[in-house]
Amino acid sequence: MKKTLLSLILFAAAFCLFAQNEKAYMFQPEGSLYTENADGELVWSASLFAGAELEVITKEVNGKTVRDEKDAKRTVNGKKSDCHVYHVLYNDKPYYVVSDRISIQDDFAVITKESAIYRSPDLADVMDSTLATGTFITYDADKIYYPIGTNIKNQAASFKKINYYDPVAFVVKTCYVKASNMETQRDDLKTLQVLAKLKTIKDDVVRKELLNNIKNLNNSKGVAYLVAIENKAYETELVEETEVEVTETEETIEAEVIKEAEVVKENIPEPVPVKDPVPLPVTPEPKKEVQKQPQSMTVDAK
Repeated sequence: MKKTLLSLILFAAAFCLFAQNEKAYMFQPEGSLYTENADGELVWSASLFAGAELEVITKEVNGKTVRDEKDAKRTVNGKKSDCHVYHVLYNDKPYYVVSDRISIQDDFAVITKESAIYRSPDLADVMDSTLATGTFITYDADKIYYPIGTNIKNQAASFKKINYYDPVAFVVKTCYVKASNMETQRDDLKTLQVLAKLKTIKDDVVRKELLNNIKNLNNSKGVAYLVAIENKAYETELVEETEVEVTETEETIEAEVIKEAEVVKENIPEPVPVKDPVPLPVTPEPKKEVQKQPQSMTVDAK
């Protein structure tokens, strides 16, 4: 009996010791991580990009593994509000995160082609809205949904049930999208994270390095297109900045030339007025006498 009891205790201790946390992903772009102050209120600590990987801390309660979660208060835009949070680890440091900002235990993917949103795996049950290229999503990779009411059994034409973050409603939503409009490549996710970071950087040297960081990643066509657009925008900004600098330089030089010309003009002495010279007397030319020719005489011969 004692051995059995000791074995149960050791088993329970080992179970608690090796109970694994649950993998999760941040859904919200610039999603917030919180710490707790002495009054038990959440205080903002850091922001994460969409797709950042977290661990939801678990604990043992009455022999069952449960998530470490609770209701808490936080201050948003100067107003206190209630929220439900999970206790999580990020880079091995503990934080709290609002529960509807993350997805737990699902596989991640990226929308690589602007995709229609469906309420169900029905080709006609479509909503009048889309998910943009680059949207981070999670889904259950083991489940395939073929279009209902059809004989289609081609995975390329199938649906996936996904979760995505609605930035307007500030919640995670569920819908169906065509499987052909999403990719699961990890390089796609990393590229989107770098592009999101790029939008917050002003320094040209840092921006150029970020673009170089993703140059050799194996991206899908849709994400590669986003990278090309960002590269083009960066090059255009550099050209515009150069043109502005050249214009400013030309204007500066022109202003300096005008200023120097004005200084030279001020230093030129005014010309001394010259009186009109007295005209010299004019000697009239002597008149030439015209000699008259003798008239010829005709003599009649006798």
